[in-house]
Amino acid sequence: MHKHYCEHDIEWITGMFSPQFSWLGTGEEECLTGRAACVNQFLNLKGAIPKCNIWDEQYDVICPSEGIYVVMGRMWIATDPSSEMYLKVHQRVTFVFQDTDEGVKCAHIHCSNPYQEMMAGEHFPDKIGRQSYNYVQERLALLEEETKQQNRQLEVIMSSIAGGLKISNDDDQYSFAFVSREAAALFGYTVEEFMEATGGTAVGNVYPPDLPKALADCEEAFRDGGLVYSTRYRVRCKDGSLKWVIDSGKKALNAEGQWMVNSLYLDVTRAEEDAQRLREQTELLTSIYDTVPCGIIRFLRCSDGSYRLISLNKAVLLLMGYENMEEGCSDWQEGMLGAVAEEDRIKLQETYQELKRIGDRRDGEYKVRWKDGSEHWMEGTSMIVGLTSDGEAVMQRTIVDITQRKALQRRLSREQDMYRVAMEASSSVMFEYLIDSDCFISYEPREGRGVIRNEIKNYSSVLRTDRIVHPDDVPTVIDNICNGRTEVFEVRCTVPNGAQDEYIWYRADSRMIIEEGS
Repeated sequence: MHKHYCEHDIEWITGMFSPQFSWLGTGEEECLTGRAACVNQFLNLKGAIPKCNIWDEQYDVICPSEGIYVVMGRMWIATDPSSEMYLKVHQRVTFVFQDTDEGVKCAHIHCSNPYQEMMAGEHFPDKIGRQSYNYVQERLALLEEETKQQNRQLEVIMSSIAGGLKISNDDDQYSFAFVSREAAALFGYTVEEFMEATGGTAVGNVYPPDLPKALADCEEAFRDGGLVYSTRYRVRCKDGSLKWVIDSGKKALNAEGQWMVNSLYLDVTRAEEDAQRLREQTELLTSIYDTVPCGIIRFLRCSDGSYRLISLNKAVLLLMGYENMEEGCSDWQEGMLGAVAEEDRIKLQETYQELKRIGDRRDGEYKVRWKDGSEHWMEGTSMIVGLTSDGEAVMQRTIVDITQRKALQRRLSREQDMYRVAMEASSSVMFEYLIDSDCFISYEPREGRGVIRNEIKNYSSVLRTDRIVHPDDVPTVIDNICNGRTEVFEVRCTVPNGAQDEYIWYRADSRMIIEEGS
């Protein structure tokens, strides 16, 4: 039954016929005896039977004599929906099988439909008509339920998105054939108001400055027989505001053979505004990144110990002596640019290894050598700013040129060395008095010991008690030093570790210096 009605495998069926075979079918003329005639008749049926489905099968077997088996069965058979035919029957069958040298073979088939037998006085056409009608009604009810389910699903989808449906004719204005309530409400209109405001066309709904691009997008999508399109533009709403939408859909033939454009309006105003803000912020950050005077190098510390460059800003090229971005990027090696002086490379590598967690940072100075051979000093801050999904550290180093500062520091250091030598070679004493804290600091040369620093706290009190200045000269010292008169004067002072009441005459010269109000 399944090979015949569902699989249409006629060769398999005829291969089961025994040498002596007879067949009684459901049709008026379907009555044959002889294997050859029956095989030929079944082969003529090939392609004539539509695809069917079988269910509620019942089979009973009796064995009237040894090697003979009679099978009686009944089942429901209906055409499959894909066959575009409606027929449903309660089929009855009888098979006679027999044992042969080739196995069990079929010797007889009898098929019948129980129309006249089910109700007395009823004719075959009436019953098959009613059964077909009932089956059609079952199929229609099923299709109606499927349609309702699809409509419910569509309502759920449309209620969960900011959008609406429309159908347009395939003309130069894409005139509307249908607009959903949701589509009109998206812009603040009823359907009637929307049709009036747009002139009944999709073109009339586009904000005029965006229309050329929208039409160009559609033209490009439909070129060479394309059916699917998508474009983005603004729409003027009823309240005067502008709303961004994605208008997308597909061309299809309707029942009358006309091309229609089925589409969906989708509100993307929020996303477009967010994207615009993001673009503006990105442009601002890019501008800052490229124009700040400090160099910014971002790179990845890979798990295998290597370093992969992510980005350089323009200031890096200027500070490191490169002519263009390509030259700088190609000179990246071992976590640094090739311009870094050889003696400072290990120091930078050690700095990287000290960084373990996000936020860890290390400062340091190092030299770079430009292509012209000149030497420049950089001050860099290396830190971990993030981690990849694989746990690899995203590192950043900011650098500034401190060449001029280093030159000033070296010159200051030389001047300090020269001043120290000059002091050691003379008998002059340099002093500093902090008025706010009443602290006296002196730098006194000692033979064979260099310059010694002495500090006296509560100096104005010590002057009166410890006789470090001749008592007669104390008022002069307090007036000129402690009170800030700063006139040139002569004073008798003791020397550290000298004999008590043994004074040496000095000429004192000073001036007032004010720093941050002190």
